[in-house]
Amino acid sequence: MKNLFLAFIFACLCAGIFFSCKDDYFTGNSSYKISFSTDTLSFDTVFTTIVTPTRRIMVYNRTSENIRIENIKLHSNNNCFQINVNGKSGTEFQDVELRSKDSLYIFVQVMIDKLGQNAPLHILDSLVFKYNNNLHKIMLQTYGQDVHLLQNEKITENTRWTNDKPYLIYDTLSVENGVKLTIDAGARLYFHNKATMVVKGTLNVEGDAQNPVIFRGDRLDNLFSSLPYDKISGQWGGILLTKESTGNRINGAMIRNGVFGIQVDSEE
Repeated sequence: MKNLFLAFIFACLCAGIFFSCKDDYFTGNSSYKISFSTDTLSFDTVFTTIVTPTRRIMVYNRTSENIRIENIKLHSNNNCFQINVNGKSGTEFQDVELRSKDSLYIFVQVMIDKLGQNAPLHILDSLVFKYNNNLHKIMLQTYGQDVHLLQNEKITENTRWTNDKPYLIYDTLSVENGVKLTIDAGARLYFHNKATMVVKGTLNVEGDAQNPVIFRGDRLDNLFSSLPYDKISGQWGGILLTKESTGNRINGAMIRNGVFGIQVDSEE
């Protein structure tokens, strides 16, 4: 009886060692391949110096064998994409293990330094995976755009805004008493969450049908693949004309996705 018990214990130990070894085995066979949620990760236009919301890439091992990704490397000429793999940030990652039937999250953000130009710049980089003598490339692309960045801005003298590059507005933009803000046709004003334009002086918008002045929220991405933030209300405050404000003219304006469009305070 004692011998049978010892034989049983020995068999269990052998089985444990066998399955442990199998679990730690990583195939080197190039026919076992990983798959990806996308071959191109695209960000909409990104305003320079502003960090974007996070996007993700899913990596799947749908095979029956464990796979070790020898190298994941960001190939970039622009240094604007920020990569996180398994909780670690960097531009290159070694020996990333992906078990059979398991998946891996890769998180990506974008932050672009000032470009020093008015026109948008197309940025195209790649994330390259090397494993089992296989190479796979995921393209990363976006457009960078310099902006006039304004935060809690108070306009205290007559001012003209041109259409050279967008205006990105945080918090409250205030046109003070006795002051006129003129906005040229084709200008684009992007308001961050809860930002509002308060006009105590005069607002003169000189848009037209061909070149409207755009007032909108600053989220350029999508809530869902078929629903851009641009079509969701409540992305920013709106334009408030106080009771002190006089002589306002708003021509050719597109005001969208705010809590309100134009609110006019009464004298009461």
